[in-house]
Amino acid sequence: MGKTSKYLVGFMIAAITLEILDLIFRGYTAVKSWDILRSVIYGKDFVDIFILQYTFGNLLPFTLLLLPRLTVRRLTVALSLVLFGVFMMRWNVVIGGQAFSLTFAGYMHYKMPFIPYNLETFKEGFFGAFIVGIMPFVLFWGINKLTPSLKFK
Repeated sequence: MGKTSKYLVGFMIAAITLEILDLIFRGYTAVKSWDILRSVIYGKDFVDIFILQYTFGNLLPFTLLLLPRLTVRRLTVALSLVLFGVFMMRWNVVIGGQAFSLTFAGYMHYKMPFIPYNLETFKEGFFGAFIVGIMPFVLFWGINKLTPSLKFK
């Protein structure tokens, strides 16, 4: 448990450093997209990026892992928060990247459909996301039935 959590802390340091460097670099170079990107980062998606992704997905698990006498419960919470941070990072890249138009003229809006009324809203909505999220576990279960890698007593 200790060695794995130390690896995770090392990778989190690298990830947080790269994210902060990317943000500083984009602000320093101030390319033409920076004005609209800044309004998205510091305005429209501030809670998604800084509160949910950076605070709950990076800073809180990093702190939990650095506290002395690491327990299994605290490690489980930290790992769950890291996974939440990865989810929020992907959400911000995909949904946040679609928030503004290529001409930088304005914002677009996305509302995830919960109840599908055709195949497109099924793929782009909650059920499509649920299937994509659950598929690795289903594949792991199926592959484990064919070639057992876990032995239970």
